[in-house]
Amino acid sequence: MTGGDSSNADWASRLAGTDPRVFTFIDAWRAARRGKPVPFRQDFDPTVVPGLLGSVWLYRYEPELGDFVCRLAGEAIKAAWGGNLTGRTLREIIGEDDYAVVIERWRRIMAGPLIQYGAAAELGSDSQQRRVERLVMPLASESGEIDHMLGLSLYALSSPTLTRTILVPGTTVQIPCAEL
Repeated sequence: MTGGDSSNADWASRLAGTDPRVFTFIDAWRAARRGKPVPFRQDFDPTVVPGLLGSVWLYRYEPELGDFVCRLAGEAIKAAWGGNLTGRTLREIIGEDDYAVVIERWRRIMAGPLIQYGAAAELGSDSQQRRVERLVMPLASESGEIDHMLGLSLYALSSPTLTRTILVPGTTVQIPCAEL
């Protein structure tokens, strides 16, 4: 996070206790905006945060499918989800149980536009419990339409006493892009 900048104080305080790498990723996204509320997809270069590349993912909304399709998934994402996600729809990847909640959140992110941060315990593809911090940020196509979701997911093994968290709307923080 940009140090001591009072304009960041409100939104940054809403992310207290967050892994510092999340703020590094937000700063890279903010720099790519070039004065716009949301950066164009071609203006965000994930190589500016090389230590995070394995934890980065990108989806694009495909209107003919009515769903998002994974365009990029780093190595940590592939490992956490048990294989390559590229070319698969959001519904295929996360399953029916969580799809309605996630697609509604992503629609709010596009419409806002907003960024979203959440932390949870979840059961991984290997049946191990893990903690994840997940950041979701919108990107626009060349036409200006917000139709991409850029994300950062930081995974760590969790205590074996935790159980899978069911997604509910109150488990995340959404911040309007205009506040960043």
